[in-house]
Amino acid sequence: MEGVKPCVFGFRLRRAMSIRRVKQLDFAAAISRSESTVKKWRGGYQMPSAETLAKIADVLRVSIDFLAGRTQEMEAGNGKAKP
Repeated sequence: MEGVKPCVFGFRLRRAMSIRRVKQLDFAAAISRSESTVKKWRGGYQMPSAETLAKIADVLRVSIDFLAGRTQEMEAGNGKAKP
């Protein structure tokens, strides 16, 4: 995703996973990626493709804008997180 800093995405991904109480291994399986790939994203070393980003947002029930650091609201529309 152009214009999105990997470190911002990594922080937002860690935050969403923590709030949703999703473990890295379970998350990786849910989006059909390796645990090492998820670790690179969480660490801010790599970014997922746009298609994978959409899967991530769906699995974690957050908006893509939240993951990209464009908004503080985790969910599109109401702005409230539902753990």
